[in-house]
Amino acid sequence: LATFFIDFDIEIYGGFKGTESILDERNWLSNPTILSGDIGIIEDSTDNVFHILTTEAEGTVGTLVRKVVLDGFEIVDGRADGGMGDNNGGAWHNTRAEISIRNCTLEENFASDLGGALYSDRSEVITTNCTYRYNNTNNSGGAIYFEYGGVNVKTLTAINCAFWENTAGGGGAIYMRYLDFESSQGDTSLYITNCTFSENTGSAAGGAGAISF
Repeated sequence: LATFFIDFDIEIYGGFKGTESILDERNWLSNPTILSGDIGIIEDSTDNVFHILTTEAEGTVGTLVRKVVLDGFEIVDGRADGGMGDNNGGAWHNTRAEISIRNCTLEENFASDLGGALYSDRSEVITTNCTYRYNNTNNSGGAIYFEYGGVNVKTLTAINCAFWENTAGGGGAIYMRYLDFESSQGDTSLYITNCTFSENTGSAAGGAGAISF
């Protein structure tokens, strides 16, 4: 199924009315720019896209070879319920890229395995002023699943974000694999500043509601 596939450096901005002359004049709250996975029969989730956004790159192990900024969007109704790989990251499937998600809402996305909204592997993610709500996965990371994958830079940073009513087996909001764990693959790091976690649910035994690792 279709996806916005990005394999090059880019900055993408939403929130425009069409009369702006400079970037600072946009208002993403008053002028929502929506990326929706509901591309077939409206409100029939069985034909929604597996991933609304896909960032992917190849290169030397230990490096991040793509830088992507997404600012001022609503990303909704992705449904990653396909086969291997297509069962992770309903809103965004990220591999080997440095991504910055700013002023965005990721809402009502689903993955049958990992990362209801965002699945990120071998990467660096900074999410700022974003809302993650009503995202769901059957396994781990209702909103975000963050994987180590064998590179030396593996950091998830969340600043001024809200995580509301996301559900998973483990890590209702966030699941970090090998957080501060000594392994041949290196460690993952998690930095959270001024974020709100409310009514996130981890249903499996030992599955934390907010953050699990």
